[in-house]
Amino acid sequence: MKQSIVLKEIQLFLTRYCQQERRLSRLTILSYRDTIKLFLNYIHNKKKKPLQSIELSDFSYDLVTEFLSYLEKDRNASVSTRNQRLCAINSFLRYVLFKHPDYADTISRALAIPRKKKSKVPRTFLEPDEIEILLSSVDQKTWSGKRDYLLIDFCIRTGVRVSELVNLQSENVNIGKSPYITVIGKGRKQRSIPIDRGLAKNLSKWIQANRLELKSYLFPSVRGDKMSTDAVQHLLRKYIAICAKTSPLLKKKVSPHTLRHTTAMTLLNRGVDIQIIALWLGHEQIDTTQIYLSESMALKKKALQKTNLHISLPMRKIKKSELDFLDEI
Repeated sequence: MKQSIVLKEIQLFLTRYCQQERRLSRLTILSYRDTIKLFLNYIHNKKKKPLQSIELSDFSYDLVTEFLSYLEKDRNASVSTRNQRLCAINSFLRYVLFKHPDYADTISRALAIPRKKKSKVPRTFLEPDEIEILLSSVDQKTWSGKRDYLLIDFCIRTGVRVSELVNLQSENVNIGKSPYITVIGKGRKQRSIPIDRGLAKNLSKWIQANRLELKSYLFPSVRGDKMSTDAVQHLLRKYIAICAKTSPLLKKKVSPHTLRHTTAMTLLNRGVDIQIIALWLGHEQIDTTQIYLSESMALKKKALQKTNLHISLPMRKIKKSELDFLDEI
């Protein structure tokens, strides 16, 4: 059976365009793939149309809008997920727009679908005493306990993404007069993050004790291979559960990204410039980092202490009226 134009273009989009031309990360490509699969299956079930018969005209404003509503109502997708799915569809539509100008009107209207604004939820981060409680819950007598303690401490001090963490190798740790690590972040962009001498010393001991080679993963699994992001999330949940039993102080929902928020807030509260923090975290747009400014209570308290305003407003003269007696009734 001859492959339809849509399925052929999807294949070229995911392989040639995303992988070779744009060199997108595997996670991004998989996200695009899953979104397109969901949309094609939605058209197939909604219009009772065979997959081979789906055309570019089916990527219309109305169908894409209905699909996004279906994600939110039937699949309980969040606004963020809804916007990510829309972004994936738009990426594919922009790709086919210039290849198939006959569908320019349909595609242009679909590209005009706006992103939905989401309610701003305060970002969760750990206070210094909460960090101490979390680290104290780790039993360092075992090999996995030593790894987990160093891993959590490493995340809090560096602010790396969990995807960056699991891909770190021994060669990415540079120990010298000014120790630092190198990570490959979003968009395959490399950045360097300074680390203090205490963390550098602990990393050096860890590498030597486990005889890790240059290409060995810095935080391997118990089998010695690469840890999954799910494994990192699981170990965090395990220690948070331990903390909840022993200390009522730490009852927050903590994820690997919470540790990243903790790094940002710690740097911000210590007076580090917001642009430096953006470079540290690997944010392409400083607007992403600006969010932390509105959430730093320490900065707000400092600003309040520096503010010494004494505002006195003159009392407004109340004109007497012949109807004033009514107010006394």
